[in-house]
Amino acid sequence: MISEENLPLTSGNVVGCITMIIIHEHFNQLHQHPHDHDLDHDHDHDYSSRPVYTNVQQTDIILNNDIQHHFVDIIISTMHIHLEFEKCLEIIAVSGQYERVKKLKNALQRLKSVTSIGFFIIDKGN
Repeated sequence: MISEENLPLTSGNVVGCITMIIIHEHFNQLHQHPHDHDLDHDHDHDYSSRPVYTNVQQTDIILNNDIQHHFVDIIISTMHIHLEFEKCLEIIAVSGQYERVKKLKNALQRLKSVTSIGFFIIDKGN
């Protein structure tokens, strides 16, 4: 493993992953949650299309998607894992030029809903 600080400057082609812990605040004016989502998973919701983008977390979801769409040249896979009702792990597999991968990591790190970010890369070689 080569840490970001120890990556040779001549190395331009890297492969690795960006991991993020993301906090989601679920906001819906029409539906209150009288039940505990950690204990009660079997209940009905109305998922009709009525987005309300009024808070940081929802705005960050849009920004996260937008950022990732601008880096489709280096993103080779993503995985979204539900850890808790309002906490998720997102893993983004990347392959490409080091400077471009680092630019993606820096853009994602600025999102307010990202509480922790990890960055693992190795030199892909020629």
